[in-house]
Amino acid sequence: MHGSFEFVIVAVITQSNIGLVKPLSLESQKSSCNVLQAQTGSYRMKIVISKQTTEAVYQRAVAIAETVNVIL
Repeated sequence: MHGSFEFVIVAVITQSNIGLVKPLSLESQKSSCNVLQAQTGSYRMKIVISKQTTEAVYQRAVAIAETVNVIL
């Protein structure tokens, strides 16, 4: 299968960010949601996202691309 490496990079970034946002979103939708806990969770998520390096994202995208035979 041949495809676009740019698509793989976008998919990796999107999956990573949604993976971080989803738990916070689900927690904030509960009727017993604590606003302070939600704020703390969003702060932690911001820290995790800021620590994601461009090189790490690129290497993950390369590994996925090679697995599915996308030309780099």
